[in-house]
Amino acid sequence: MAVSGFKVRMLWQDGPLAIAENYYWNATSVDPYVDVYPAALALMKARSLMMGAGIVPISFRISQLGSFRAYIVSSPADIGEILVGNLLVAVSLSKAEKDAGISNQQDGSADQAPVAIQATFDSTLLQHGRIFLAGCPDVLSRENPAGPWVVGVPSWLALFNKWAAILQANTSKWAFKARTPPTVAPWAPVAVAALQFDATTGLWGVDCPTFTFPPGYNQELQIRHFKMTSKAYIPVQGIYQINAVLASSIVGNNIYQLRGTQNWAGTQVLYFGTAQGVDYSLYPFRNLTPFRETTHKRGNRQLAFPGRRRVVQRVSA
Repeated sequence: MAVSGFKVRMLWQDGPLAIAENYYWNATSVDPYVDVYPAALALMKARSLMMGAGIVPISFRISQLGSFRAYIVSSPADIGEILVGNLLVAVSLSKAEKDAGISNQQDGSADQAPVAIQATFDSTLLQHGRIFLAGCPDVLSRENPAGPWVVGVPSWLALFNKWAAILQANTSKWAFKARTPPTVAPWAPVAVAALQFDATTGLWGVDCPTFTFPPGYNQELQIRHFKMTSKAYIPVQGIYQINAVLASSIVGNNIYQLRGTQNWAGTQVLYFGTAQGVDYSLYPFRNLTPFRETTHKRGNRQLAFPGRRRVVQRVSA
């Protein structure tokens, strides 16, 4: 099943970095101006209230999935109405802390964008994931092995619950994208019998049992479990879009020519792995729970790009 609907990308600024989050609207027979836009604005307002002081809302963009350059950009006037968290946050203190004279009014300014509160979500046992809520008040990111200190900041937890309620309010609206379970054809993995090179296009193809793609399938294959003769050669693992389907000399097989495989060292494969159909679907949010803080670099890279990383040198042939 091809994914259809709308994607909403929200963007905030946190100092030199930016915070970006993606949400999906699982309904196609709607007017994006009438239905999706006000819902996206309400969701961004609820999400912004969870952020600490100093965060600046930038914009959100509504894109129609599967349509090139079909999108709506938020109005600056609407973004100007969005509020973020207060500078001071009321926290719950223990008796010992109160006796020590510690104030329950703590700094509510935002932490650095790379530090985020993890929230987990799921729809079924197979469809689940996590979202990194960056820009939260620094008081939530204290060192605590039990996770974020939401129990000590009840006002933030109330805001989180309101935001989660919007995502869970209607299963036909807000959704998240996840892989379709690869348990039955055409998604189940199959063994690759051989690799075939096309000198005309410079592309490689995998010779494997024929896939029966359903209507609207985006026709991508995931290549896994291949072993190269040496680590010096570029591994062929990855997800590739099918360029062409060719006939195979093996009965019951097809050759699926894959785009972006010009640098494959196909002659240096030690043994073959599997090919598996790739497909995504949109699933409703059933549970949303704050999990723990993280120091992973989750800030968006639009405002400040990362430093150059060391890349292992590979050869293609």
